[in-house]
Amino acid sequence: MFIVSSILEQLSWIDSIVSYVWVFLSILMFSSLSLLYGRSGMSWESLLVIFLLIATWTYPLYTLRFKLVPGLLGNLFYAVLLLYVILRVYRKIPTAAWLLIPIGVWITIATVYVIAQIIDEYAKSV
Repeated sequence: MFIVSSILEQLSWIDSIVSYVWVFLSILMFSSLSLLYGRSGMSWESLLVIFLLIATWTYPLYTLRFKLVPGLLGNLFYAVLLLYVILRVYRKIPTAAWLLIPIGVWITIATVYVIAQIIDEYAKSV
């Protein structure tokens, strides 16, 4: 349990900055979309980035207002979607794909935090 407590303590800042991070990451997605749209119009890759933006903004809905287990499932869904989008976009415009990489870093950190919260809640209930 010491490891979980340590993770929770080290990542407690996430809750206070999450909205600012997602605004920044949304700007990166719009930048990626702008590059894609500028080169090839409304391509499949452009639509994928738009879908990624929609998945970002609807996250509170499909995680049932940030509940832990739905949040973990939401993060996993989002990570798989992000990987697919990055791979598709990279084939078209590598720079546009690189703009999406920070999202993966954030999702990884947030997922570790959510898993630690789930373990902590489970340990408290046992």
